Parts: sequence; structure tokens; C-alpha cells
Amino acid sequence: MEITDHKMKGAGLIKAKRLGLFYVLLIGILSLFIFLAVQSYQSIDEELTESVLSRRLTIAELSATTLSEKFDRMVDVGVALATRVQFRKLIAEGKWAEAAEILKDVVSDFPFIERVHLTSLDGIKMAELPILASGIGISYAHRDWYHNVSRNWEPYISPVFERYALPRHNLFVVAIPIKDSAQNPLGILVMHIDMEKSFTWISQIEIGVGGFIYVVDSKGQLASHPRFPAQGEIMNYSEVPSVQYVLQGQKGVGYIYNHIEKEHRVAAYAPVKFGWGVIAQQPIETAFEFKNKQLNRVLTGYILVFFFCMLVLWLIVHVLRQRWRAEKDQQMVIELEQRVAERTRQLENANKELESFSYSVSHDLRSPLRAIEGFSLILEEDYGKKLDAEGQRLLSVVKDNARKMSMLIDDLLSFSRLGRQGIKSVEINMEALVNDVLEEMRMQHDLQRVKLVEHPLPAAKGDRALLRQVWFNLFSNAVKYSSERSAPIIEWGGYGDEAEIVYYVKDNGVGFDMQYYDKLFSVFQRLHRAEDFAGTGIGLAILKRIITRHGGRVWAEGKVNEGAVFYFTLPRKELHDEQL
Repeated sequence: MEITDHKMKGAGLIKAKRLGLFYVLLIGILSLFIFLAVQSYQSIDEELTESVLSRRLTIAELSATTLSEKFDRMVDVGVALATRVQFRKLIAEGKWAEAAEILKDVVSDFPFIERVHLTSLDGIKMAELPILASGIGISYAHRDWYHNVSRNWEPYISPVFERYALPRHNLFVVAIPIKDSAQNPLGILVMHIDMEKSFTWISQIEIGVGGFIYVVDSKGQLASHPRFPAQGEIMNYSEVPSVQYVLQGQKGVGYIYNHIEKEHRVAAYAPVKFGWGVIAQQPIETAFEFKNKQLNRVLTGYILVFFFCMLVLWLIVHVLRQRWRAEKDQQMVIELEQRVAERTRQLENANKELESFSYSVSHDLRSPLRAIEGFSLILEEDYGKKLDAEGQRLLSVVKDNARKMSMLIDDLLSFSRLGRQGIKSVEINMEALVNDVLEEMRMQHDLQRVKLVEHPLPAAKGDRALLRQVWFNLFSNAVKYSSERSAPIIEWGGYGDEAEIVYYVKDNGVGFDMQYYDKLFSVFQRLHRAEDFAGTGIGLAILKRIITRHGGRVWAEGKVNEGAVFYFTLPRKELHDEQL
């Protein structure tokens, strides 16, 4: 009996050790799972962060490349003008006025050129276009552009400065040395560049919610910034860290605090030719909004898997304890078998049932265990695929993008797409197209109280879908801004000549003040308060872009509280592919 008790105690110790080792193994597996989950979470965090930063850097680099190309074009135009044979001959003979006459069409041919003047080698203005009173004879030897051009007689693009002539406003110049056939300098061709026309393309680039791109010159001064007008006080951003980096010729991306705008931002910066630079920035909270959502989803998945694993481990431990207790009961039954046979038989039956239950549970647990392994693998594989697809989607915006930012942004995207969308020119029955637009508007607006006055509409050639958007925008504006009238009237029609067809939409609404006309077709510019009339301020900009791409013109006339008339033209001559 003692031998039997000793064997039973030894067997119990062995089982206890095995159970302890099993617990250690479970803890090790759980620790490994937690370690791998943490590593995976950190890796995903790093990849998403890198994706956000690399996208901003790519946008900055593409913007810098675009600006460099535009600078190259400006320089190429200047070089082409300065190397005309007759032009150089007249400069060499000192016939500055006759030489300037050769350039009389430059300002009209190149919209980004505001004016042109010619200076001698010592910086004295000898001729100018257009001609201003008392402009000849002024010395520009103190100007930055003169010092840089005269240093090695190579083309130069200056920083932003305020010009002397009235009206005084901000600009920058492209200075081109005029040389004879032997490359000896004869004078300097100076082109004044219109800043607003030169940087309008920047507003079409999608960064993301709250993000924008701005341009600085070689001194760190703002040349283009959505929060500061081009024709205001010249803002010095040279103390902003990202601007300092780009002025040093560096490119990169990081978390930077802008002490002027007092905001922490993700800022990507890239240098441009002639010491200029481009900075693409976005508030940190909006830049990483999608990343944080993705990480929250991953964390939620990990938590669910963790609790599922804990449940399975609890069941395993519970089953093992039940089995251990059953074995103890069985041992007790063996000891008392001779004394209580009936009780022993009951206990044996109970043990058999318990063993059957334990086997069943143990067998059934294999499926959840395999599910855990498969679920972990699927989670890793599926998440990787989703991340790749999302990365592709983020890279695609941007080029528009961003093609995802807020009804505003949707609108900005639509606006940016127009620059890339091909025009399918077909013969269009304008009266049928307008009727189609009005039918759609009747489903969105109550037009019963609106008096609609229709005049003949000549047919034209153009892209039907885009011109439909033009009419829709014009009628939407007319309905919106005449809605407060007791008897709103909307009138439309068209007329033309051999060169072009003019269409118009007229209303008797609130109108607008013509002194603010220059803002009418600009992006985000509104002449009425948003709380009075809903809208994003981009509809007329889209309209202008569509008509411009068709080779037409857009303008408007209005008076406050007396209504407005919006006009657009389409050329008679069909556009060819090279014009689009």
C-alpha cells in the first residue's frame, strides 16, 4: 500500500511538472503573439507614415519640376527675342526705340509678360513697352537682377520686388543679356512677369484637407501663397525652417512648425532653378487622419484576436484542470474500490463520461486553433493588399490630387481634371442641350415661379458634356441669386459672327459690384457671403476653364440688386487636337 501511495505521489508530481511546463509554453506563445503584434503594428505605422511623407515630397518635387520648366520657358522666350538678328543689329547701332518696336507684340503674345524694357550695359533704361511717361533714362544698376546678369552675362530670374512705375505692384523679372554674334554683351532685355498669371496652376494641385503649396523666391519671400494676396505686402518667410532648407538647395519632408502661420505641419520642400523653392504643407492632424483610422482598425483587429486567443486558452486550461481533477477522482476510486464497490462503479461511469467530454472538447478545439493560425495569416495578407491599394489611391490624388478633399476639394479635383481631360468636339444643338439642362434643374429646383425667357441659340461645335456643365453652372447661379426676388426672371440666348458665337444668361437677381469683377472667375473667390448663398466658389472657375479650353472667352456684367449677365463664346472654327 505504501509503495502504491509512493507511485501515486510520484505520478502526481510528474503530472504537476507537465502541467507547469504546459503553462510556461502557453505564456511563451502568448508573449510571442503580443511581440509579433507590436512589431507588426509598428511596421504598419512606419509604412503608413512613410507613405504620407513620400506623397507630400512627390507633390513638392513635381511642383518644383513644373515651376523649373515654366522658368525655362520664360528664359527661352527671352533668349529667342534677344537673339533676333535685326533686333541685335539695332541694339548694336544704339537704335533702342527701333529695336523695341520689333518687340511690340510680345506682351499680347505672351500673357505672362506684363511689360518689357531694354537697358544699356550700365543698367540705364533705353526703351520700354508699353511706354510710360518719364521712364527712359532711369538707372537700374542697383537692382538685384542687374548685378546677377552683369556678373557673367547669363539669363537670370530675379526675386519678387515692388516696381517703381505706377500702379506699383509686385512682380519679378526675367533678365536676358543681349549679345552680338561674337557673344559680346550689348545690353539687357528685361521682361516683367505677372505673378498671378504665372502661379495660377498651383491652386489646381490637391494636397489634402487644409493643405496647400506656396512658392518662395531666392530671398525667401513669398511669390505665391493661398493665404496672402500676390499684390499685397511682400511677406518674408526666410525664417521658416522649410524655407531655409530649400534656400540651401535641399529637398526633403518632415514635421515643421511655421512660426508665422503658427501651426505644426507636414512640410515637403524642393528647390527650383535660380534659387527659388516650392513648399507643400498640410496640418499634421489632417495629413495623418487616414493613417490613424487605418491603425485604429488594425488595433481593433489585434484586440479581437487577443481576446479570442485568451478565450481559447481559458478553455484549454479549464479542460486540463477538469482532466486533472478527474484523474485524482479516479485515483481515489481505486483506493476505495474495495470498500465502496457501488460508489466506485458510479465514479467509474462518471469518469468515463468525463473522459468522453474531455476528448470531444479537445478534438473540437483543434478547429479554433487552426482558425486562429489561418486568421492571423489572412489578416497579414489581406492587410498588405489593402495597404498597397490605398497607397496607389493616395499617389493618384494630388496628380489631383487629390481626388478625395471635401465637396471643396471634389470641386478642386473636377477643376484640376479639366486640364487633362480631352475635348471631344461634335456638332451641338444648343437649344436641345439647354432644354436638357433645364429638365434636370426642374428635378432639383422649383422653377414654377421663375419666368424663363428663351431666345434663339445658334448651334456650335464643342464637347457636349463639358458645355452642358457650363449651362448648368450658369442656370444654377441665375436661379440661386434671383431666388430672393418676388418675380425672378431668367433670360438666355445667343448671337454670332464669322469668328465666334456669343451665348449669355441673364437674371434679375442680386447682381454684383463690378469693382470686384477680377475675383469673379477665380478659384475660391465669392462676391456674396456663404451664409446668404450656398456654394464653394469654384463653379465659375470651372466654367472659365471649360470655355478657355474650347478657345472661347468668358465675361460678365452686373449691378448690385439689378441682376447680372454672364457671357461666353465658342469659336466658329473647330478645334484640332494640337490646340487641345
